[in-house]
Amino acid sequence: TCMGYGAYLAKVENFITEDECKRIMNLISNMELSLWHDIMDNHDLFEASNVKVQAKRGGNLCAPLPKSLGKCGYLNELTRKTLDETLDSYKALCESYARNGKGVQVHCHEVGLQDPSATAQDAFKDLNVDENEKETNPKSYNDWINSVQTKRNNDWEFNVQFKQPEDTESPPDFNKFTLFHKGVENYAMNHTTLASENLQNVARMTEEQHMFSPCMVGTLESQFLKMMCQIKGAKKCLDIGTFTGMSAIAMAEGMPAEGQVITLE
Repeated sequence: TCMGYGAYLAKVENFITEDECKRIMNLISNMELSLWHDIMDNHDLFEASNVKVQAKRGGNLCAPLPKSLGKCGYLNELTRKTLDETLDSYKALCESYARNGKGVQVHCHEVGLQDPSATAQDAFKDLNVDENEKETNPKSYNDWINSVQTKRNNDWEFNVQFKQPEDTESPPDFNKFTLFHKGVENYAMNHTTLASENLQNVARMTEEQHMFSPCMVGTLESQFLKMMCQIKGAKKCLDIGTFTGMSAIAMAEGMPAEGQVITLE
């Protein structure tokens, strides 16, 4: 939905042509993804989300849009008038596509994610906070982690293995077929090469020092990054958001001796 609406806004802003917009929307529709969801009829929700985004981005919306195919531009302002007009006209356009612009398995709960109709209302929270309440807002990154992110990740499970599971004559049965089904990550992790001792040490250190472990990539992600570097034959990588270095080390392990990883936190 965001990619389709973003393409439409890019056309309105003359970032791309009408044909390029149609090309993007046709691709999304042909892949049976959603161009439209009925939650987009709630313009107040859109506006509330934009207000919060602008507050975090120095007063600019900074919404990434295609600026010619293959390149990125940014939309820094979207007035309520333009928002209302473009959402209405975008909806009318979506109705000319298959399923009125809706995708197959359009609802997030159908693929194991939370229902946005129940969670999206969070965008309205804290929009009208009085001065006394503002003083209780997080003052630093660590305060924000402790007061917000820790609660959000109460159900998070440590995702780094330190011991290779015993081999079996044939793969254990796993009859689930949706990406986000509970248990699929553990199944995949049990059938993935164990992370190196260096990566395991990083994971132990992160946990022992009570750092926010959900920010750290796990066994699956680290081994995937290592494999991608090997397939690509990469000799230089930029790691944006290094945290405790798990992803940086994983990429370094997949590169030749002369390879270089540049980290940025």
